[in-house]
Amino acid sequence: MFCPHCGRENPDDARFCGACGQSITAHSASASTASARRPARAVPLSETSRAGAEAGRVSNGLKYGILVGSLLIPILGVGMGLVYWLRPGDEERKALGRLWFFVGLALTVFYAMAGGNF
Repeated sequence: MFCPHCGRENPDDARFCGACGQSITAHSASASTASARRPARAVPLSETSRAGAEAGRVSNGLKYGILVGSLLIPILGVGMGLVYWLRPGDEERKALGRLWFFVGLALTVFYAMAGGNF
């Protein structure tokens, strides 16, 4: 049986769609054969990579961009580090936040001790 919401194929005895989670039992009795047999929707690769990024992955550009930005503006690393470190989420984001925070903090102390002699 096909889901009337997203068009994905499901087992005939399924009560909910395995793809979108919508109830398909209430609609299966009243849905017309044409609407119930829609083919599955093709998902572009850009959507799948976005889903991975939204699931907790941090892009390499952001990882290294904040580190390089912290060299010039240490408070950037401190601020972004605190945001990622203290925000509830997965351990990869928290570890990245700690890294940015301590790099920014170390550079702030270094620049303060150097007294702007650069």
